[in-house]
Amino acid sequence: MGTRVGGCFMYRPVGNDGDRVNKRKSRYKTIPLHPDTYLLLKREKEKLQKNFGRELSWDELIFLLFESSKRC
Repeated sequence: MGTRVGGCFMYRPVGNDGDRVNKRKSRYKTIPLHPDTYLLLKREKEKLQKNFGRELSWDELIFLLFESSKRC
């Protein structure tokens, strides 16, 4: 089954045999996002991943955005 996020459906990963893959649970509450907001966050995530040179999780992105907003 899919989960609705930002006007888009995101699907849980499944293993080869159809079982759900155990995934670390986010410490942040899932909230529905407007599609434009989701796309802006996704672009920001891609920019940061390019700068860091590695894949970032959504939790890491949220943490970085919170930290940068505290400094302003």
